[in-house]
Amino acid sequence: MSVKINRITLGIASIERTIQFYNIWIGIEPYEVTKDQVLYQVDNMTLSFVLLDKLANDADVNDESEGFDGVILSRIGNSIKSVDQMLRIAEKMGGYITKRASKTNKDKYSGYFSDLDGHMWEIVFYMKK
Repeated sequence: MSVKINRITLGIASIERTIQFYNIWIGIEPYEVTKDQVLYQVDNMTLSFVLLDKLANDADVNDESEGFDGVILSRIGNSIKSVDQMLRIAEKMGGYITKRASKTNKDKYSGYFSDLDGHMWEIVFYMKK
C-alpha cells in the first residue's frame, strides 16, 4: 500500500512576514493567500502556513499548551468513511483524538489526532460541490 503525506501545515505569527521569507528562500510564489493562510505547491505536496491561533483552534488544542509545536501533517482520505476509519485506527492504536471528524464550513470533512509522541495529524476529505 502506498501512503502519502499530502500536506504539511506550520503555525506562523504573520502572513506577510512568511510570504516575504518563503518567496525569497524557496523562490516561488504562493498559489493561494488568505487572511489566515498561505499555500505553496512543493512537488506533489502542499506546504501550508496558517496563523498559529487559527491552526490551534481548528485542531481544538491550545496554541500555548505544552506539546503543540504548530506543526500538523495531513492525509487526504477518499471519502468521509475513510476519514472516520483512519481516525478509529489511530485511536485504537493509542493515538489521542483532539477533534472528532466533522464537516466544516469550508466544504471539507476532517478530524485531528496526536500520535503516540504528540505529533499532530489532520485526516481530511475535500467534498466536491
